[in-house]
Amino acid sequence: AGIDFSGAQTNAAGMTSETLDSYEEGTWTPVLSRWSGGAISATYTTQTGTYTRIGRQVFIRCTVQISAVASQGTSDNYISGLPFTFTSTDNAAACIHWNDAFTTTVVDKVLIQNNLSGIIMFAPEGNNQGAVAVDWKAGHVRVTGTYVC
Repeated sequence: AGIDFSGAQTNAAGMTSETLDSYEEGTWTPVLSRWSGGAISATYTTQTGTYTRIGRQVFIRCTVQISAVASQGTSDNYISGLPFTFTSTDNAAACIHWNDAFTTTVVDKVLIQNNLSGIIMFAPEGNNQGAVAVDWKAGHVRVTGTYVC
């Protein structure tokens, strides 16, 4: 099934399909985690995520509000739970809109990591420019992004 756009206009060079075979809207639960050190133990006031999938393109948004953190885990800061695994060999774009849930303010970039289903936190230019491993604290994190599944 799907929506067939083949009668709309002439095919572009290299086009492989003119059928939109997937459209979906839904929710997902963002979970504060560590890259290799597992989930943290936290009390959440808000823990919501939404997505829209059009074909293989997935648009995500999440808001996490932490009221208390009991244990931190280890390794780089990570939000797990994306609704679909990112299947590209490249990384995908994401944007952090609100960030006061870390003990330091070194996180200003996020990246949807290839072949995973999560969002990793990065330090700003001029800092170490790599993924960061800082403690979570009470506060908010809000992220939007897009990726291919």
